[in-house]
Amino acid sequence: MIKRNYLLVASLSFAIIGCTSGSEDKFESSSLKAYKSRKNSEKISQTTSYNVPEIDSNSNFTLNIIEVKDGWGYEVFKDSTLLIRQKNIPAVQGVKVLISKTQAETLGSFVLSKVKNGQFPPSVSIQELDSLNIEY
Repeated sequence: MIKRNYLLVASLSFAIIGCTSGSEDKFESSSLKAYKSRKNSEKISQTTSYNVPEIDSNSNFTLNIIEVKDGWGYEVFKDSTLLIRQKNIPAVQGVKVLISKTQAETLGSFVLSKVKNGQFPPSVSIQELDSLNIEY
């Protein structure tokens, strides 16, 4: 009796798997679409939003060089509003600081020029760091 029940269960399992194999792809597709859609909406909600500053000919920008632990950084202000406080070198892995005030001025001026040209948030690449002779 036990052996027969086992065979019956095995037969039913095979029959269920066999019957659903054709429609299984459709089910997976709709489930996968729903999953991806939910993941995309979660990514969108996790995306950092920026208040892009309005830049015109009357905008007054200021670059401040700041001392940070073991090095230097910079701040960019528009009028009296802090736009950027950069305490480490952007684009490099890990947390590395600028080793001199001169390098902070160079990189801060470069970033400031990007902001003045309407690029916000400004990005800095490794190639740009190299062209500015920034040590990292």
